[in-house]
Amino acid sequence: MAAMAFASASLLPSAGLAQETPAVAAIYEKAKAEGAVNSEGAWSQEQMQPLIEAFEARYPGVKVSYVNKAPDAQTVAALITEIEAGSSTLDVTGSAPTFLLPLMDRDLVLAYPDWGNLGLAPEMVKYDGRFLYLHDSVFVLAYNTDLVTPEEAPRQWKDLLDPKWKDGALILDSRGLFLSPLAVERGLGMDSVIEIASGLKEQNPLFVTRGSLALDRLSAGEGSIASVSLTFLLGRIAQGAPVAVAPVSPQANFPFGHAILKSGKHQNAAILWVSWLASPEARKIVDAQGIGFATPCGDTRGGKLLCDAKIELVTLESPEDVATSIEAFGKVTAALGTQAK
Repeated sequence: MAAMAFASASLLPSAGLAQETPAVAAIYEKAKAEGAVNSEGAWSQEQMQPLIEAFEARYPGVKVSYVNKAPDAQTVAALITEIEAGSSTLDVTGSAPTFLLPLMDRDLVLAYPDWGNLGLAPEMVKYDGRFLYLHDSVFVLAYNTDLVTPEEAPRQWKDLLDPKWKDGALILDSRGLFLSPLAVERGLGMDSVIEIASGLKEQNPLFVTRGSLALDRLSAGEGSIASVSLTFLLGRIAQGAPVAVAPVSPQANFPFGHAILKSGKHQNAAILWVSWLASPEARKIVDAQGIGFATPCGDTRGGKLLCDAKIELVTLESPEDVATSIEAFGKVTAALGTQAK
C-alpha cells in the first residue's frame, strides 16, 4: 500500500483548481456527454446543496445526484455487494480511508493519474490517485449548557467515568468512532482506549447510530454530554442551541475526501465533480459552512473553536494509523457492548 501523509490544513493550499485548464475543458466536454454524476457522502443534503448548485452553474449540462450516507463498515460492505452484483449506480463515494480501504483492496476505486493536470495540489492526492483529501471530520465532546456549567464540563477523558454521568447522561455514537482513532501511540494508546470504552459501558450511556442523532438529543436536553461531529456542533451553536464544546483532549480527526468507483457509468463527470470540489470556488462555500479543514487555531470556525478550547487533534496520517484504528474499532465496540453480532 502506498504511503500516505495528510498535511496540516494550515499547510494545504487555499486553491485547488487555479483556473480552467485545457485538461479541465476536455474533461468537461466528455462529462457533458455523460450528463450526470451520482455521488454520496457524509455531508448533509443541506450542506451539499450550495455546492451542487454552484457546480451545475459552472458546468451546465452535468447534473449532480447526491445522497447523504453515514460512512461505516456496513455501508461499505453493502456497496461492495452491489458493485459485485452489477447493481450499483454510484459514481463517487465520500468517506475516510478507514472505510474506503476495503474498496481499494478489491481494486474497485479508480486510480486517476492526471489530477495534477487538473490543477490539484499534490497534498490533496492520496493513495496513488485513488483518494482526494478535501476536508476534516473531527469528533468532539459537547455538553448541554442548560444542564452543565462550564465548570462542571469534563476536561479529560477519565472525567466521563464520574458517577454523575451515569444512566443516560452520556449520549455516545455506538460505532465508537470518537475513540478508535485515539488508539494510535501519539493518541491515548490501545490499552487506554479500551479501558475508557469499558468504563463508558458501565456508565449506561444512551447509544445512537450516528453523531447527528447524538446532537439532536443533546440539544433537546435528553442527555448532558455527547460525542458529536464538530461540523454539526458549529451549525447548532450558530442556530442558538444550548450546546458548547467540552475541552477534552485529544480528539479524533478523520481526513475525509472522495473516491471514484471503477464501476461508475459517469467517470468523466465524476472526475470533473470531485476535482471542482477542490477549487477555490468550492472551498469558499465549504469554509463558510465550517466543514473544511480543522487545524486547531487555523482560520476556519472549527479551527478557532478548537483553539479556544485548547483541544489537540489526533489525525490518521498513514496506512499504519488507519490499520490501528480499524483494529481498535472492533475492540472499542466490543468494550462498549455495541459490536455488531
